Amino acid sequence: VSKSIEGAQKRVEGRNFDVRKHIVEYDDVMNHHREIIYSKRRKLLFEEDIHDEILRLIKEEVESIVAGQRLPEGGHDFQEIIETVAAIYRGQNLPVVSDIDGLDEAQVVDKLQNYLLSRYEELESTLNDSSIMRQVEREVYLSTIDSFWMEHIDDMSYLRQNVALEAYGQRNPLIEYKNQAFGMFKRLQSNIDFAVVNTLFKVEIKPRLDITDEVPANAELKTNESQIESNLSGGEAPQKSADNVEKVGRNESCPCGSGKKYKKCHGA
Repeated sequence: VSKSIEGAQKRVEGRNFDVRKHIVEYDDVMNHHREIIYSKRRKLLFEEDIHDEILRLIKEEVESIVAGQRLPEGGHDFQEIIETVAAIYRGQNLPVVSDIDGLDEAQVVDKLQNYLLSRYEELESTLNDSSIMRQVEREVYLSTIDSFWMEHIDDMSYLRQNVALEAYGQRNPLIEYKNQAFGMFKRLQSNIDFAVVNTLFKVEIKPRLDITDEVPANAELKTNESQIESNLSGGEAPQKSADNVEKVGRNESCPCGSGKKYKKCHGA
């Protein structure tokens, strides 16, 4: 009996060890993703200028668009390429199919990169201060990473639950998890890059107006003075108009009902 109990204990402990080992291996995959994303965020936070990084994203996005429209029989779907670029930014001098038809892939990429880069420079030139655009670039990039990263965490959690069923198909759930997680993380990075470029071309930056620009110095200002007086006195504050105030003498009782002379109350 003792040997049977000891054997059962060893089997249970061995199974628990395998479970813990697999949990660590699952977590290692997510930790690897986390290290890459957090490293990128730290770089964005502490670098003074990320403009070169934004220009790199624009260039790589064009390369991805053109490469994604290769046809099996050779050549490219130029119409789809133009429509995809137009979805990012539809501005003046938008290239048409005839502009790139007949060009090789490198020439198409170069032409479209120049188009988007020049349009991006035009957007920045509308601002009085280039530092504003640098701040926008940083904030857009960080917010995009945070948004997609939160979604990725949820997706990885669902994936971990789903691959557990792979054991019924005689497949190793951990291997399936790693394979699918790799593809998901590549898509995450690609989606972040596209969203950053797409957002920067569509963001509207308006100058902040001072309150003095909006309200003239001699404008008539209304307050809730009567309501405050009513609350303090426990009843309704007497109504007064500008005409009444003008007719009251400085030594006469204030029309607000306080009992004080006008010069020491509302005439002060």
